[in-house]
Amino acid sequence: MEKEARKTMRVAVYCRLARADQNDTLLEVQKERLRVYAKERGYDIVAEIAEIGSGLSLNRPGIREMAGLAHRHMIDAVLVSDISRLCRDCGQTLRLEGKLKKQGVSIESMKGNPLPEYRRARIALGCIMK
Repeated sequence: MEKEARKTMRVAVYCRLARADQNDTLLEVQKERLRVYAKERGYDIVAEIAEIGSGLSLNRPGIREMAGLAHRHMIDAVLVSDISRLCRDCGQTLRLEGKLKKQGVSIESMKGNPLPEYRRARIALGCIMK
């Protein structure tokens, strides 16, 4: 039996700077690194989202754009240089991951995936707080 042709993963590249007074070239550096990362893995970049804003909340235009792409099933994954580019709050990051998963979209970070540790910490804290 022949193997099915592997579907190319469609990704959205997401970059964020915390403050407008940071060097704008840092956004371009993030994007370029993610482009190289995607190319090395054979991913198809269908969107590049870059924004400047605090990582303490998910209430940002770029996150809404990403969610819209996921909702319309236009992407299979979101690529970030570091998970903190999405959000600095572990609980909110896990909620975003859950919303994306419901749409069949994963989060992939160049620096590894700390989300399992976030989940364990959240469970442990939940047990302690009861």
